[in-house]
Order: sequence, then structure tokens, then C-alpha cells
Amino acid sequence: MLMNEERKQIVEYGRKLFQSGLCKGTAGNISVFDRESGLMAISPSGIDYMDIKVDDIVIMNTSGKVVEGNCKPSSEYNMHLAVYDTSDAAAIVHAHSMYCTTFACMNQPIKAIHYGIASAHTHLIPVVPYATYGSLELAEMVKASMKDYTGLALLLANHGIITWGNSLAQAYNVCENAELCAEIMWRCQCAGQAVILSESEINKVINKFENYGQAAAEKKGY
Repeated sequence: MLMNEERKQIVEYGRKLFQSGLCKGTAGNISVFDRESGLMAISPSGIDYMDIKVDDIVIMNTSGKVVEGNCKPSSEYNMHLAVYDTSDAAAIVHAHSMYCTTFACMNQPIKAIHYGIASAHTHLIPVVPYATYGSLELAEMVKASMKDYTGLALLLANHGIITWGNSLAQAYNVCENAELCAEIMWRCQCAGQAVILSESEINKVINKFENYGQAAAEKKGY
């Protein structure tokens, strides 16, 4: 079985996404990319996260062809391939988390209301213009939005959020922190007071995060 360990990770993090409330039902998708083989393991379409099994994970090549697997791949596989083609990412999480999706539906970026946004290597998570989910147009929109962008997250207008990283643990962590920042920003706006940290302050935090934790090279969170 190709990419067996990566399949197991997708099953594990799919359940974490569901249990944490970052996704509901079958919404969202997860993938892991092996650059050496040029193969991507991606979650299947339309199966509840708690029901997905290792055998359900689909293996695809960079041309979008199924190499191994009996299930239909996530409808967003083109968007995942676009991110891998445009960055050095090794894993992606796409979620419809409540607060990130709220800002995506308002077409408003998530700002540096809290230093946790630094996990996304940016002081601002921008919004990709709307396109139908699963479409090549959306994949191209994401690709265009990543040009000259060094962050690890994008809001998808009227849709959700996509995050990426050098591991599934990092991509998931970015998704979690983005949702935290979005919720805090929403609450601050409701209260009428929101103080945004400067780009220079966030850059300091990004640098501190590089050496955070017990094993900085393999960190899973901040």
C-alpha cells in the first residue's frame, strides 16, 4: 500500500478536525505530499471523518490522476495540488471552521489581533476571491494569491480556510491558531475595541517561534 504512514496521519487528523469542531460532517479535506515520489495522499469525498479508514485514503499524482484507492478523492484535490506546486508545503488542511469562515464570508482578512497568528508566518491572513468549490478556477485563484506571499494560510471567500506546512501537525496547528485569532477578532469587534499588533511585532514572534518548545525542529504547536 502506497504512503501507508501518510494515510494513517490523514485518518488521525481528520478525526482531530471533527472532534475539535474545526469541521462538521464531511466538510473540509486533508492531504500529505511526498515530493520524492510526486504522490499526494488525500482524504476521500463525502465520508464522515469518524468513519474514514486507512484504505479510504486516495493516492494521486501531480497530474490529478488516481494512482491507488477505490474511493473518489476530495473535490478540492486541484486546490491542494496548486498549493504544492506553488510552495514547499508537505501537508494541507482545508476547513470550514466557524469564525474563519465568518470572516471569509465577509471577505475580511484575519488581522494580528493575537500573536498566535504568527504560527501562519504572517501578520495578516488574506482572502482569496470567490470561486465555486472544487473548481479549477478556485485552484488558480489560490495559486495567484500565493504569489509573493510567505504565509501559511488563506481564507477562501464565502467558503473557509486553507492552511499548509512542512507537516500535517504544522498545517493543523496553523488552522487551530487561525480559528483562535478569528474568534478573538470577532469578539473584539463586537465589543467595539480591537487593537491590532504591528507587522514588526508579529515578525518578532515568528522568530521566537522558531526555537519554541522541546524539539523546535519537530514542533507540533506553540
